[in-house]
Amino acid sequence: MHISRIRSICSSHTDGHGHQSASPWRRIGWFRQTEFWALSVIMRHGMNVIGRLTQKRNKAYSTVLSCKVDKICLNSTPVQNWRHDGSIYLKASHPSVPEPKLTLTVSATLPGFVPKILAVDGSRNAMLQIGAQHLEYSDPKAVMAMLANLHISSIQHIDVLRAGGVPYRGLPWISSNIANILQHPVLDLCRDKETLNSLRNRVDELQDICSVLLRYNIPDTLVHGDCSEANMKRGLEEENRLCFIDWANCCIAPPFFDLYRMTLEDSWSDNAFKNSKESYFETWTGFACQWKMAEAFLLISPIFMCYNLSVLLATYEMLEPVEQRSLVQILEDRVGYICETLDQYRDTGSDTWQGDGEEPSTYHFVIPSPLKCAVLVHRARSEMRLPVLSPPRTEAYEWVINWARDTDVLHDIVKAELGLNLCVLRPLWVRPNCRYGTEEVVLLAEILDVDFEVPRGLEWIEYKEALESPWKVIGHELEPRSLLSAIVDDISNSRLPKNRVPWRSSGWFKETANWITAVLQENNMKLEQPIAIMRNTFASCVLRCHVRPFVEPTSGAPRKDDILYVKALHSRLLKASMIAVIHEVVTEIAPAMVAVNEARNMCMERSVASSRCPSINTELLMKTIAGVHKRSVPHLEVLKHAGVPVYTAKWLLSNVKEILGCSLVIESGDNVSVAKLRANVPRLESCLKELSSYGIPHTLLHGDLHSLNIGDAVDNSFHHIFDWNSAYIGHPFSDFVVTRFSEDDPEDEQELAEKVYFQYWREYGEPKALQRVSQLALISYFCINLHRLQKVSEVVEKVDYGSVEVLCKESIENVLHGLEVLDRVDDGQ
Repeated sequence: MHISRIRSICSSHTDGHGHQSASPWRRIGWFRQTEFWALSVIMRHGMNVIGRLTQKRNKAYSTVLSCKVDKICLNSTPVQNWRHDGSIYLKASHPSVPEPKLTLTVSATLPGFVPKILAVDGSRNAMLQIGAQHLEYSDPKAVMAMLANLHISSIQHIDVLRAGGVPYRGLPWISSNIANILQHPVLDLCRDKETLNSLRNRVDELQDICSVLLRYNIPDTLVHGDCSEANMKRGLEEENRLCFIDWANCCIAPPFFDLYRMTLEDSWSDNAFKNSKESYFETWTGFACQWKMAEAFLLISPIFMCYNLSVLLATYEMLEPVEQRSLVQILEDRVGYICETLDQYRDTGSDTWQGDGEEPSTYHFVIPSPLKCAVLVHRARSEMRLPVLSPPRTEAYEWVINWARDTDVLHDIVKAELGLNLCVLRPLWVRPNCRYGTEEVVLLAEILDVDFEVPRGLEWIEYKEALESPWKVIGHELEPRSLLSAIVDDISNSRLPKNRVPWRSSGWFKETANWITAVLQENNMKLEQPIAIMRNTFASCVLRCHVRPFVEPTSGAPRKDDILYVKALHSRLLKASMIAVIHEVVTEIAPAMVAVNEARNMCMERSVASSRCPSINTELLMKTIAGVHKRSVPHLEVLKHAGVPVYTAKWLLSNVKEILGCSLVIESGDNVSVAKLRANVPRLESCLKELSSYGIPHTLLHGDLHSLNIGDAVDNSFHHIFDWNSAYIGHPFSDFVVTRFSEDDPEDEQELAEKVYFQYWREYGEPKALQRVSQLALISYFCINLHRLQKVSEVVEKVDYGSVEVLCKESIENVLHGLEVLDRVDDGQ
């Protein structure tokens, strides 16, 4: 090397100028002084170093040293069962980067997510940590779930973290600072001036994305800021926990910053990330809607890159000239990437709302404006069409979203995609999707927000203009103009059309919300979240209210939040007062009733399930069911007086011919099934006589006892049971056998269920005889179901009739199948 170059290098370490002097570890003597401090700390904790400190990393803004030790101790006490790597790490940071302080704040606030800190030296801006084991990406889904746990755990500690020095980099901050970031003088060193100037002129587009993301209402969390494979470790003390190193870039920001950073990992293939990010979204259940999360994540890329630009620009002055030149190239790549992403959003934005018609459960919306008679439509080229949403399948339960029974999920999808807070009123048109076994639906909805922004690509069309516009036909032979006429009729008709349930009419939701608010005030409660519509069927509508007490507890006890459900019922099918009486008879088992509104035929009750599919204890559930049946016997007259229908085997015997000959059965089943069913009337009558001969007393039955109507176990004493809409008085074994019929339990669980339940009825027969009673009760149950469906078919709207026919067809098949099983048993098979 030339002697002048050597002199230049040496002078840069001693003259107080040059970039190298800004990083203390790049000065002669720093290593020995720091090694002495580190070794003294390690020995004070009762550990001995094997070998000496070695340098693992040397960058302008930080350096890392490490050494092996004979054992891991804290204050001279060896630790047991920790997943450490047998090393101690020393991390020193640039004086302008307060990483030790940030790491201490995170460690104190969220213990377990940071490897144990042994000591911090403020004068050196350095810290010592116990080394955690490397995390393998063997289970990406588990990694994603653990990352989500970090974010969710931090939500309640945001104020503490900010007070401890963690900077705020939320969407409002980014939106306000985008212009300053892009005007940073260092960016002028980029060679591609055209792309840079183009990006500087598109600040408004980036701010628009921030505004859209803010509408999703996803909370800010603690964000690591550099969530890479190298910075993820196995938790020291907890096996199912991630811990992180290198917290220099941590901040309070949208959680997607970390999630998007994971996509940049070379070791994580696109398929692995695609298949595992759903685990991240699912972990947020209860804090944010999965579909909101998924939609928002698609928009985060350019915003994360703007944040990343701000981080990189802050390190420029720390670097040596050769490192600065490399950084400028990285900055130029970031600028180009942001421009490309914005171009993609602009090019594909017009097609975002179209859908391809091939997804399961496609929803086309017709939404009247609250201010005037208008329709929300999407203009595709020269044609008009309704906005289309295609909800994804949910892997957790392996079912497709149903607009009527999963209205809350559908509401969140519409809110995320269209930015509208609405109440789905009713279907205008339904077409089964044979490929997926689901349906395509045109829905009429009411906007609940007076002030709203029409999403880009959508617009309001006046009724007269809509009738004259060219429309693209949706589905088979669906004429949009006829739908528009139906809207006008619906809005202008002051009286409800025949068979229209109240909750499918404009204004019902707001009136009901007023009643809910009044009831909550009487009970010293208030809404914690907006009222959500959980279900909207032809028979009932269910609203969910997340509430809290008016007065915060002063005793130091945790605040008790609660979830209440409001259920509105079809007045020609069921009375809310009847449900209230049933709850009194089966008190404790049924949810606690908060209020009943007989005029609106609705009731309010508390939630009794902590999740959609709570864990069910078979033995406990059978004891609960048998207990309800036995307990109800003395109260049958009270239940009858309240309106609970009576469907005994004797009643069914007198009405079976009429039931099997009703119009719904004839129209729903195929000719062969209907003929076969009616030919089996004598066989059914014989079964019903046999069922009565066992002398088992009539009881109250739930009538629809599947797993989604079973709540949590309470103190290992009983299971909660809710949704008593289908209750009737009849043979108790119908509840038992329907529960087993709807569950795909292993054989040992089925045997346990029979053993426990039969024990309560042992005076009426041996187990083998009671098994036969179960088979007879199942057949009678589906015959009764045909009768109930016939009653429903007489009061539903025409658009719902197809759903009733499907249920009727299933019951016909189940009756025939039950008779075939009984025949095989009689033949000794």
